[in-house]
Amino acid sequence: LPINGKVFVRNNKLVLSLTYKDITIEEESTLEVEKSENNNFKTRIYDQLNKTNSTIYKFDKLDLNIDNVFLPISAINELRRNAIDKLNQERIKFNEKEISYDSLSLNKEIVKDNFKLLVKVENEAQYLAVNQLYKGKVITENLSLYNKYKGNMIYLNPRIESNNIISGGIQNYNLSNEHILTSNYANVFNSNTVLFYHNQGVKYVGLSVELSSAEMKQLIDSFIHKYKTKPNTFVMVYGRYELMLMKHCLINKKLGLTNKGCNKCLEQQYYLKDRLGFKFPLMKGNNCNLKLLNSKTVNLINNIDEIRNNGVNGILLDFTIENELETTKVLSSYISKLNGEDVKLTISDVTYGHFNEGIL
Repeated sequence: LPINGKVFVRNNKLVLSLTYKDITIEEESTLEVEKSENNNFKTRIYDQLNKTNSTIYKFDKLDLNIDNVFLPISAINELRRNAIDKLNQERIKFNEKEISYDSLSLNKEIVKDNFKLLVKVENEAQYLAVNQLYKGKVITENLSLYNKYKGNMIYLNPRIESNNIISGGIQNYNLSNEHILTSNYANVFNSNTVLFYHNQGVKYVGLSVELSSAEMKQLIDSFIHKYKTKPNTFVMVYGRYELMLMKHCLINKKLGLTNKGCNKCLEQQYYLKDRLGFKFPLMKGNNCNLKLLNSKTVNLINNIDEIRNNGVNGILLDFTIENELETTKVLSSYISKLNGEDVKLTISDVTYGHFNEGIL
């Protein structure tokens, strides 16, 4: 979102003023400014305040009405973060003036839960590897796998069901007495959608994979502000994003077969390679729909504290084409990280996804 900024000194404090549309806020530094002996430090202040890539904002204009001013870099960064947080809160208040929420209310109690690790698998080898380390119920869209281990599994409806209905992914009422969670592909972008799912009895709402860290925080803050309680939400921190769902089977056609159901995709791993040489895995979905996965793997193991501080209280590991050893390596690393250990998880071809910059 485009913003304009002004920087000046007032009462010996550095002040950052931000303007977005009709909203203007001011934030003062916590420390008093000192006289700078470096004439170029003004440029350093400008550069630090312009570091908004981890937010939804970008400066159209930033005016610095200061000369010979010094402030520690940590204090400048704090000023920028506090100003952006204040702007977010004012935007929430401003939007509520235009939108009536009288008809929206939370009609189901949200049972508070501790920070939760969720694990989703695609096949039996992954499930057996997970079951050695993980004590919770394991999520799957594989119905035959669920039927075999249903006492320790949660069945998640595929995004496209056998009758070609797009479900968005929600736990199936037919296989359980209550909804437990939604998929992270259910297009949850705002607090009202979270409210809708909680009112349907969903315990854990998956936030969209297209939200940035700042947008996650803004969503949670908005929910708390409007409904006076914290929602139970989770984000996908490991796995390959599903980029496309196809009824047309590329593998079937490539092999010259005429009918679906050949299961050739289960015999070996197939990829779709682009002009740059990136390989996008193809994976079987239900009813022989084909999933196109990202060529890179999301890995946010070093961002768990930030996610927790945003108010999100759950993370999802989504295993798709990993073998047993890869599954064990990733899961054990995340469990160790949640236990406070210093962990390094080395994976080739990783991405932060939209975590640093969303799409809104």
